[in-house]
Amino acid sequence: MPPEYKVRCLPPVTRSGGDEVLRFDLDGEERAISLKISQLTQRMVAGLPDRTLDLLELAALVYAVDSSVSRGGLALQNMGAKWHRRFHIEMAVRDLAFWEQSDVSAALEELLAFLSGDTFTFTFGVRQHSDAERNRFFKFGEESAWSADRILMFSGGLDSYAGALEETVRQGFSVALVSHASSTKIERVQKDLLAALRAKLNPDLFRHVPVRMQMVGGVKEGSHRSRSFLFAILGAVTAFGFVRTAVQKSATVAAG
Repeated sequence: MPPEYKVRCLPPVTRSGGDEVLRFDLDGEERAISLKISQLTQRMVAGLPDRTLDLLELAALVYAVDSSVSRGGLALQNMGAKWHRRFHIEMAVRDLAFWEQSDVSAALEELLAFLSGDTFTFTFGVRQHSDAERNRFFKFGEESAWSADRILMFSGGLDSYAGALEETVRQGFSVALVSHASSTKIERVQKDLLAALRAKLNPDLFRHVPVRMQMVGGVKEGSHRSRSFLFAILGAVTAFGFVRTAVQKSATVAAG
C-alpha cells in the first residue's frame, strides 16, 4: 500500500509583507503556502460564490500538500514504492452542503487521482467567515470597465505566449493572462514577455493577472503533478469574476 498522510487545515495568517499564508498540519508538522492574486477588482471578488473561494483554497492546499511529501527522489529503490501517496485532508469550507454531495466528492477525488497519481480523500466541516476574510487572498487593482473575451493561462512558456498572440493579434479578442509564479526566476520570464507584448500591442487587448504562490520553508517534492489542477482553478476563478461583473453591469443598465 502507498504511504498515507493525514492533513488538517489551520486558520490562515497574514505575513509581514502582506501575503496570506494557508497553513496545514501534515502528520504533526506544520507547513504553509503563501498566496496572493493581484489585479482583480473588488467588485469581481465580491461576486464570487462561496464554493468558488472554497475551490481556490482547496486547489492551493492540494498543491502545497503535493509539494510537501517526497516521492522518493532519484535514488529511490524498490521500483518507485513511494511514488504513489495517499492523503486524507480535513478542511473547513463555506458551502458545506455542496462539498458533502457524494457526486461532487467522487468527481474531485477521481480528477485528482488522474492528474497526480495519488489518492486524495476529504472530510469537510463548517467554516465561519466574514466579508474581510473572503478578500484575504486578493490584492485589488483599480476598478475598471475593461472586460475579457478570453481567459488564458500564461506560464511564460512558448505555448502560452503563442496562444496570447493568436487570441489578440489574429482574433482581436481582449484577453486576461493568468500567471502562476512559484519562483522569482519564472516571474522574471513572465514579466519580460509581458513587456514585449506591451511594446507591440494595443494595451487594451490584454490584462495580466499574476498569482504569487510559494511554499514556506521550501519544497520537498518538485514533480508538482497537481500544478495543472491549481492552474486551471486560477483561470476558472478569474473567468467567473469577469462573468459575474458583466452580468451585474448588464443588470444595472437594464434597470436604469
